[in-house]
Amino acid sequence: MATYRERGPEGPEKWVRITTNPEESSRFLDRIVGDEEFRARVERNPRHVLKEYGIDLSPGSVPDEVKLPSPERIEKLLRDAQEESLLGEYGGAPYLMLFVVHGASSLAVGDGVDGAG
Repeated sequence: MATYRERGPEGPEKWVRITTNPEESSRFLDRIVGDEEFRARVERNPRHVLKEYGIDLSPGSVPDEVKLPSPERIEKLLRDAQEESLLGEYGGAPYLMLFVVHGASSLAVGDGVDGAG
């Protein structure tokens, strides 16, 4: 398990706790590409779904709703990560999970990161 904490000049402490394993990470990444119902769940409640897969985020660290990149863009990202050996046997997959979901936070639905809706 790994826990990372950060406190910025404004606002509360943010943290992420990673307890996922290679099988969970792989299943998440496969489903985020190929399962439309799962993608919809992630878009509606990314923090909850990430927690189901072993990544627990502090409240407010990701918007309540996001718009994920297309499955094709995520597949390309996965291919590129494998070609560059970024995933390794385990190490990079949880971070890729976060990148796919948290990177989508710039496309937040409703009250965006900056509070504009």
